[in-house]
Amino acid sequence: MTSFDGVTYTIDLRKPVGQRITELKLNDGTPVTDSTPIQLGMNSYRMGHLTQKGGVLEGMQFPVLSDTKAEFGEEAGTIRNLTIRYLTEVKKGEYQGKAMHRWKLVGLEGYERERKIVDKLLNDGKISVPTTDDGRYTNVASINVKELLFSDPQMMKQRVAALQQQAQAATDPVIKTAVKRSVGDYRGY
Repeated sequence: MTSFDGVTYTIDLRKPVGQRITELKLNDGTPVTDSTPIQLGMNSYRMGHLTQKGGVLEGMQFPVLSDTKAEFGEEAGTIRNLTIRYLTEVKKGEYQGKAMHRWKLVGLEGYERERKIVDKLLNDGKISVPTTDDGRYTNVASINVKELLFSDPQMMKQRVAALQQQAQAATDPVIKTAVKRSVGDYRGY
């Protein structure tokens, strides 16, 4: 996941893709609007994904203010290796991290069962955190266990039908919404 400094925000997983960033504010509490001027810096890896064919900034050119790969070398100039160098040489291997609390996730309520399944599968070595093909970087894709919840499609169909009946019978709007969300989560599996 990409994170930003200088702003605070909420990632609302209940919202559709493209609308999940909410409560976006500058650090001083000023809301960020479509007309708020922003200076944005990023590494070439991230910028390359945005400006490549099909990227949201496809074809656009931006000034390069610093090129650490040109300055330090292709491998030594990566943010990862520069961070290691800083922690080793400047901080002498000692660093006390602190949570920045710049962002938070909402919308995970109701997925406790799935989290327990993922925890167990990870701890038992049955699944692993996705990595890049060369194994250098981890956590590069989501872990989804929905397909592991049922041993056959018929069991899943029965569960969806039961949830649909529960949603129709629910009188509490919060429960009704949560059940409908669960039904939507299973569609397509």
